Amino acid sequence: MKALYLIRRLFFVALRILTITNLTFEAVKRKKMPNTFSLKKHTNILIASFITAIVLSASHLILITFGALTIDATTFENVAVLKLPLETILYHFLLFVAVLNLYDFLNYKYSGNKLDKYSLSFSNLMIGICFAFGFFGSTKLYTIVVFVPLVAILFLIEYINKTRFMFKFYRAFAVFLIPFWLINFILISKKIYQFDPEDRLKLDIGVIPLENYFNGMNFETPVYSSKDAVINFNWGNGSPNAVVNADEFSAKWTGQIQARYTGAYTFHLTSDNGRRLYINNQI
Repeated sequence: MKALYLIRRLFFVALRILTITNLTFEAVKRKKMPNTFSLKKHTNILIASFITAIVLSASHLILITFGALTIDATTFENVAVLKLPLETILYHFLLFVAVLNLYDFLNYKYSGNKLDKYSLSFSNLMIGICFAFGFFGSTKLYTIVVFVPLVAILFLIEYINKTRFMFKFYRAFAVFLIPFWLINFILISKKIYQFDPEDRLKLDIGVIPLENYFNGMNFETPVYSSKDAVINFNWGNGSPNAVVNADEFSAKWTGQIQARYTGAYTFHLTSDNGRRLYINNQI
């Protein structure tokens, strides 16, 4: 399935929901408070989303350049900005448009701000957690790209900025986390996005479970995959790739064999530690 189609369908559904919600939201506002519809506000949302999408896309470009992130180009149309597929930039833009509209809607629907007194304590906790992750992952590019800027942003917002809004931000973030996680789960489980294990903390939950590293039991989420024209694997005392532990790994090969003649075929499979052969999904 083309990633463009997948992302487009997901966001068409999301944007339809957000559009209906936002139109209802604006209709209610105009009914109760005439002339409150602000074209400037929506223009600012689009501008902010565009700027943020450029920044996030730039960080992805850094990860791609240094090999920390691999994007399967075969799932996208042949349109790219530098090394980044155009669909990825559009995905980032639509993501922030959806987030800001959700933030705006929640602020109107639930205008109470009583829990804001706890937001500073929660932000301090987040700063500590992010600092710890950044410290222990200081040699991992993806970890640094994520946690170091986040520590700086949280510190600036809570201790330099005078406007208090982090409770509203955390509320919107918590709500949007569910569809955001679902989209990322699809992108990663479909192998459209693949992050180098050596450039991130191995604490993945949900998208790539910890059980992935017991890869002798689970073939569904490989640490490494490749396409080989010749079926002749001999890794000796090593492994297929540096990201795979040479002392403990399993290998799965999938391919197609054309039977040119009618009759019985015999397949030979050898291994020093267990083997299974499936033909047409039957062992």
